[in-house]
Amino acid sequence: MQDYEVINDELKAYSSGAGPRVSEIVVATKIDALRRAGTTRGAARLRVIADGRTLLAISAVANRGLRELVEHGYRAVG
Repeated sequence: MQDYEVINDELKAYSSGAGPRVSEIVVATKIDALRRAGTTRGAARLRVIADGRTLLAISAVANRGLRELVEHGYRAVG
């Protein structure tokens, strides 16, 4: 979570604001581990961090959310 905040701070610091606005997608990986742990606290924290941005939860191991991620990315750049 801290890495996400650091990256966003760096993007803000180096953004000129002159270019086109790019929509941000927050992708939570290894979501299968959260489900196995039986915790909802991590999922709730992800929603807070996403703060209105698109939040996609994926698991390559469980093959969940990958299609949605690809489709969303395609629409974003298409």
